[in-house]
Amino acid sequence: MDSPQDYSISLISLHKKYVKNTAPKQIVFVTSLQLCNLTKKVFNDLKFTSNKVYLTTIMLKHMYDKRVAEEFDYLLYNLYKIIKYPDHVYKNKPGGTGDYFFTKTLENLLYGASIEVIDESGLFIVTAFRTTETYLKNFEKIWSWEGGNPHLNVFDSDSFESV
Repeated sequence: MDSPQDYSISLISLHKKYVKNTAPKQIVFVTSLQLCNLTKKVFNDLKFTSNKVYLTTIMLKHMYDKRVAEEFDYLLYNLYKIIKYPDHVYKNKPGGTGDYFFTKTLENLLYGASIEVIDESGLFIVTAFRTTETYLKNFEKIWSWEGGNPHLNVFDSDSFESV
C-alpha cells in the first residue's frame, strides 16, 4: 500500500461489498484483508513473529452491529492509524478478547484495537472502539511511543534491539 488513504480505501471497499446494509447478526461472507504492516519499531521491540495485520469480515460485521454509526465510520477511516502508529501497546487482561490492545489518541479521543496473534501467519484485529484511560487501568502497558523514543517496561535491556 502506497499511502495512508490506500488503507482506508481497501477497508471501505470490503465494508461496502460484504457488510454494509446487512441486518443485525446477519451472516456475512467470510474473507480477510491485510490492513497494514506494523512499523519496524513496534515489530522488533515487541518481538512479534509477523508484522502483517489482518482483519476479517466477521470482525467488521461485529463492529458494524455494535458501534454507533459515527464511531464505526471514524474507525473505518482511521483503524490503520491505531495499528500502524500506536501511542501505546498493552498486554490484554487474562480471559480478555485478543492478546494485545493497541491505543492511539485521535482528535483528542482515545481509540483502541484488540489484536490476537495467530502464530507466524500474522496478527488479527479482533475488535476496535473508542475507549477511556479508566478502561485501561487494569491493563499492563508494555510499549509506549514517548517523545519519538519507544518505552519498554516489561523487557529487560538484554531483550531490546535497536533498529
